[in-house]
Amino acid sequence: MELDRLLKLFDRAVAANWLDSHRSGSLIELPSEGEVLITGDIHGSTKDSAAIVKLAALDENPHRHLIIQEVTHQLEMGEDLSFRVLEKTASLKAKYPHRVHILLGNHELAEIQGREIFKGGICLNLLFDNAMERTYGKGKDSVRKMYVEFIKTMPLAAVTQKGVFIAHSTPNAQDLDMYSMNFFRRAPSPQDFEKNGLIEKLVWGRDYSQDTADLASRILGFDLFVVGHAPCARGFETPNSRHLILDCKDRHAAFLLLDLGKSYTHEDLKARAAFLYEAIERMSGGGVAEAGGVSREGVPDPA
Repeated sequence: MELDRLLKLFDRAVAANWLDSHRSGSLIELPSEGEVLITGDIHGSTKDSAAIVKLAALDENPHRHLIIQEVTHQLEMGEDLSFRVLEKTASLKAKYPHRVHILLGNHELAEIQGREIFKGGICLNLLFDNAMERTYGKGKDSVRKMYVEFIKTMPLAAVTQKGVFIAHSTPNAQDLDMYSMNFFRRAPSPQDFEKNGLIEKLVWGRDYSQDTADLASRILGFDLFVVGHAPCARGFETPNSRHLILDCKDRHAAFLLLDLGKSYTHEDLKARAAFLYEAIERMSGGGVAEAGGVSREGVPDPA
């Protein structure tokens, strides 16, 4: 994509983030009807991101919402082309401004802050930056600037009207008393993005103990939490009686499809978590996504 067209695309995507009809401050308040398909970390996988778009079938399902998170930084060593997935995600937001919701993750925040993230002794930010420079040359700085503007407009969380809170993660126990739903319902300040700020403490949280989950429930007023952030060898995990962790990468990539008009228990969420490529295979065998639901041969029906 030529640079001018790319800049215009991100202008539309930034506007779409702010003008999302379900957005209040940094929070997406999902409607009481329809469906939501929730995914976990993608980390630059073009295969997984394409599979998610196919599975969501948004044209065929006009009342379905799609939640995407953590597209930045390819975790495998080598050239990091995850910025291409970020661009495709921006295009998706521009096309479906009120039904695609891209939640901020810790790797996106790291690109804003200049915080280095290492894996196997390699700086992921450096791989990301080098690949952009090879692709865009002298235009890299302009491209990076628009990436940062897009990332800064990503919402922090989404909620259903039936008590499910969806975010990249939840804060650690010692930080929870700094939060309330008022924090999520206001626009973020520049200080929120700073190191050790409230956004960092949210997206980097890794305390999934039962006591912390119960405390988060009391403070935020939600019974259940669906998050990403933590890698899951089998696609999803339930570390306590409130959290479901989704990992949407590679062979065991997992997702969750919910009916927005229904209430769910934690056991329901665990039972409904499904594997992306099993669902795609069923669709390829004849299952077709339908408006208001999905065929029994494809994604599990949320009813």
